[in-house]
Amino acid sequence: ITGAETICSGTTAAVITSSVSASGGNGTITYQWQSSPNGTTWSDIGSATSLTYSPGTLTATTHYRRLATSQNCVDVPSNVVVKTVTPV
Repeated sequence: ITGAETICSGTTAAVITSSVSASGGNGTITYQWQSSPNGTTWSDIGSATSLTYSPGTLTATTHYRRLATSQNCVDVPSNVVVKTVTPV
């Protein structure tokens, strides 16, 4: 995934896009986006199950990753994209 950037607090972040589509031989791929304040503790983002993700307006630095799951397989996390937020 791509879309790392540095923005001012209260600014709308750019969409996080996929540089390579996930693929697998075990059927349909499903996605779940996750966010983290520190890159260690991850939480699912409700209803964020698309190929891309739009974080919206941010007020704190946030790490993002996307889990890809194919039928009968475990979740495979993407690389991490950091949206760095600087104070106004």
